[in-house]
Amino acid sequence: MSIKRLLFILIVWQILLTSVLWGLGKILPLQKTFLGDGLKVYSTNPLIYSRANFDGNHYLNIARRGHGHTQEAFFPLYSNLIRFFARFTPHVNAGIMISSISFAVAMIFFVRLIYLDHKDKRIVFWTIIGLLVFPTSFFFGMVYTESLFLMLIVMSFYFARTGRWWLAGVCGALASYTRLMGIVLLPALLIERWVEISSQESWFEKLKKSLPILMIAFGLLTYMYYLWQTTGDALAFIHIQKLFGQGRSDKLILLYQVFWRYYKMLISVDPRNIIYFNIVLEFITGLGLLVYSIYAFFRQRKSYAIFAIISYLIPTLTGNFVSLPRYILVTFPFFIDFGKVLANHSNWRWIIITISSFLSLGLWLMFARGYWIA
Repeated sequence: MSIKRLLFILIVWQILLTSVLWGLGKILPLQKTFLGDGLKVYSTNPLIYSRANFDGNHYLNIARRGHGHTQEAFFPLYSNLIRFFARFTPHVNAGIMISSISFAVAMIFFVRLIYLDHKDKRIVFWTIIGLLVFPTSFFFGMVYTESLFLMLIVMSFYFARTGRWWLAGVCGALASYTRLMGIVLLPALLIERWVEISSQESWFEKLKKSLPILMIAFGLLTYMYYLWQTTGDALAFIHIQKLFGQGRSDKLILLYQVFWRYYKMLISVDPRNIIYFNIVLEFITGLGLLVYSIYAFFRQRKSYAIFAIISYLIPTLTGNFVSLPRYILVTFPFFIDFGKVLANHSNWRWIIITISSFLSLGLWLMFARGYWIA
């Protein structure tokens, strides 16, 4: 897939997001909390400020005033970039610009990464289409870290796969300065590195050749040092989770306990309650990623499988699947396999794309009108 064609597809996708909200947005009642920059500002331009709902508010506020109470959960790179570009444009525009450019760069490197293993252009094309029509893909165009984080992850893997280990380490360090899950690149790329190192070499030689990958921890350690200096708690990003009121815990919860909790919610919560929709969405995503993790362990490249499995397991340790429908977006090995399904099963392809597109449309409208999605 050429860069020109790829960028055209991304531009059409962005236009569709805006057009759908402009044409259909008012069919849903507006929820007046957690809107981008507050109800008053949101009302001046919903097409723009709807992209900064929920977490977007936090990133904009951090960019303006630094981390406030409970905002330690939000890692700094994205808000720092917003603060820098806000010298030239309003904060919300800076956030949208960063996300949009990051997503375009992410897709360019994602295409290159896929081509390393798959020469079939159909797989590349349908992987990109599958990602764009995925139900929560709209987050790539929001004032959220998804685009920036995916860009750094894909670039890190691409540079590792092409032997540019220092660049892989730098991108990995920036990823772990963007979100906690960036640290998952460390075990994944160590496996990638050790596969190519001769088994006859000493442990010292192996360690020396792995030094670029160890850089990945630098981003996380830098943020932990900042938190220790400002709050006295280097792990504040974990300890603060329970204050978000979404059933998260700062204690270790095992996966089977999470599924049991969701089972109890599914049989006890009133299906007419909007909360029930989120429970179902989170449960399906959690179950789907469990199945995919087992598949990836046996069928995917080992570094990809480790990244996918650990990226799935770590968020569940807080006791729920909240935000998992969004977190799945950066699990790029899943979308490569999703693209294979779309490329090789033409009978199912349009059914899957149609269902996924309608879900994406509905979830985007809900998010834009102030309903919590992920």
